[in-house]
Amino acid sequence: MKLSFSHPRGTAIGLHLGPRFATMVQVSGSAERAELTALAQGSLPARGELSDEQYDEQVASTLKLLTSEHGFRGRQVVSCVPAGDLHLQSVRLPMLPPEELERVVRFEAQERPPFPAANAELRYLQAGQIRQDANVKQEVVLMACQQTVLQRHLRILERAALVPVAIDVEPCAVLRAFRHGHSDNNDRVAYLHLGDHLTTVFIVDGDTILFLKYVGCGGREMDQAVAKHLELDLPEAMRLRASVTNSAVLDSQSDVHRSVIEAIRPQLEALASELELCFRYFMVTFRGQQATKLIVTGCEASPWLSEYIGHSLSYPVEVGNPFLSLTQPPEAPSVSEHPGRWAAALGLSLRSVGA
Repeated sequence: MKLSFSHPRGTAIGLHLGPRFATMVQVSGSAERAELTALAQGSLPARGELSDEQYDEQVASTLKLLTSEHGFRGRQVVSCVPAGDLHLQSVRLPMLPPEELERVVRFEAQERPPFPAANAELRYLQAGQIRQDANVKQEVVLMACQQTVLQRHLRILERAALVPVAIDVEPCAVLRAFRHGHSDNNDRVAYLHLGDHLTTVFIVDGDTILFLKYVGCGGREMDQAVAKHLELDLPEAMRLRASVTNSAVLDSQSDVHRSVIEAIRPQLEALASELELCFRYFMVTFRGQQATKLIVTGCEASPWLSEYIGHSLSYPVEVGNPFLSLTQPPEAPSVSEHPGRWAAALGLSLRSVGA
């Protein structure tokens, strides 16, 4: 998406606004040598309990509090379109020169989104070349977001006294966080970004995204499964599952761990099946090297979940730590134990140093 409004003076704050948390990271330095300046995370109100006006005001107040109390410098911010507000669709097009590709993509996008294209911001990623029968075509990932959604997002930032300099998209931000400092490494790598409402799978070759798809299951769905299975109200189910997600390993002697895993087993199995389908599609479509490994990141990432996926797929899987490329990774347990939760916000701030 990468909607730029102005060139940032200095480094901007990277802001990832999710359904449950506002996550903020700021780096300084250069693309070659970046260091952490500040970071913070705050809980957001539940949307269903408030009007749009009340919700926006409370989010803005949370952002004001985070920026004023956690050592952030300046008020320029790079944010991103939440996964739930971004429509993705892959299309196959003939090999075309750039100026003609732009026109054809916009024509193709007229009826693709689930909302009128005339009222949407449209962008696209050129994924790569594919062979279809005897023809060579290119895979293009369309990205669309309603203008009203973007405008509301910008109004929240302005209420928080923040100055938006760019709007990015979550997968590009996550990739930037992990690719920073590794531009000479062109391995194909798969990413599983586990979010609150949606989970994103993308496969990259170096800095190029070749495959990008939402696979549905997120933290909210797992919370609802726990609430139903254990006959709990949703807040209690969320607290219970969070205690398991935050654990480094599963405790087979713990009734809580066993009950939560049993409740979310269908979601875990569905996630593994979706991943397997994504890998198969990728191999058939691009007819080349499979990804060398899967990096698990996002707010739901955990070592035991990564181990489960690796075992289910017989595939090399690791929990991603996007801070490793910084000159001095943070040592606070709340960050170092769950680094994937900060990936998108870190990647957004790195954009302002040219990474």
